[in-house]
Amino acid sequence: MPRENFESDKETETILMQQAYLELMALIEQVPNLRIMTSQRTNIAWLIERMRRENPSDWQTKIHEMAETIQALNESGGKFEVSHFLNQEINDRYVTFLTNRLQEDIDDKTKQNLEIMIQMTQDDSRFAEQAKTKKEAVSFGGVSLDYTPEWYYSLPK
Repeated sequence: MPRENFESDKETETILMQQAYLELMALIEQVPNLRIMTSQRTNIAWLIERMRRENPSDWQTKIHEMAETIQALNESGGKFEVSHFLNQEINDRYVTFLTNRLQEDIDDKTKQNLEIMIQMTQDDSRFAEQAKTKKEAVSFGGVSLDYTPEWYYSLPK
């Protein structure tokens, strides 16, 4: 494949990822009283990137389905339902991602750090379940900034 085609494909994919992010964020920002800070924004970007890598051929469909779910949850339960949904989506994928990284050829220090990150994310999921029984909304996120996709940093301002 000529270099120009590869760069063009990468540029097109970056634009598609950014559009998916902006559309999903616009929908999330419509949830009344849901606090969206930088951490949540970078975590949504990471989630979109993970979904693209998990489903290269139909990631856009998966994002669209997620958007429909968020919209329905916003209508039925507002920030409570949306925050728990996003928390679970991000945490489940993050634990899987980190667990897969443990299988790579990595040094002991990195392995130890990944194990701590997995435990912290699992603890966060347990705390979120406790909050759910109390009908409390939760924050979502917790993905290391090291994993923020490159395209996030070139989003239009």
